[in-house]
Amino acid sequence: GSVIRTGSFKLSYYNEYKSYLRMVQLSELGDVTEYINEDFKNEVYLITEDRSVKCSGLILAARSPVIKELIRASQHIPAIEFTDDVPGLLVCLRLLYGGSVVICEDNYRSIFKFGKLFNVQEMTDAANKWISEDLPLNIFWEVF
Repeated sequence: GSVIRTGSFKLSYYNEYKSYLRMVQLSELGDVTEYINEDFKNEVYLITEDRSVKCSGLILAARSPVIKELIRASQHIPAIEFTDDVPGLLVCLRLLYGGSVVICEDNYRSIFKFGKLFNVQEMTDAANKWISEDLPLNIFWEVF
């Protein structure tokens, strides 16, 4: 079918992102009181190859110390670059927002890269676990 565009972001991706928002339990984020003030920017954009995805600064900052510092250092609405495709970014957001993801050949690189770049240890650990336990041999030789 046809894809409706909202700005530079496909509506189908936007609807998937909105469903991730409903998954988050604030209790899973720990103490978020430091993020609830007038100065904290709760609107963040993650920039991929050719699109931008609006995200919750509170959730990203609670999950990533690197993103937390980028938000704090920004004078305006933060735009944070993640050089990956939109599906790869959405997999990472699903994990950050508390959803579950089946790690596979299609997404382990995105998860590992996001985890390393933004210091999200759970993501890096999950990708490493998949690589050590489930990486198919033909992919192993391509990677290494």
